[in-house]
Amino acid sequence: MHKKKVTEITEKDLPLFCPPKDQNFWAMHPRVFLEVAAGNKVSCPYCGSTYKFIAPHSN
Repeated sequence: MHKKKVTEITEKDLPLFCPPKDQNFWAMHPRVFLEVAAGNKVSCPYCGSTYKFIAPHSN
């Protein structure tokens, strides 16, 4: 069994949607917007792609 890759995202990637523009399979399923809180993960309900939001460090 293969582990799915977790794509790390930052503030510049928000709003988060799947599939992302840079993916070759952009037409595989309808674009869905995903809500994710800092430090948490979210998975696409269509393809199962997993995204993790990396919040900037505060000083």
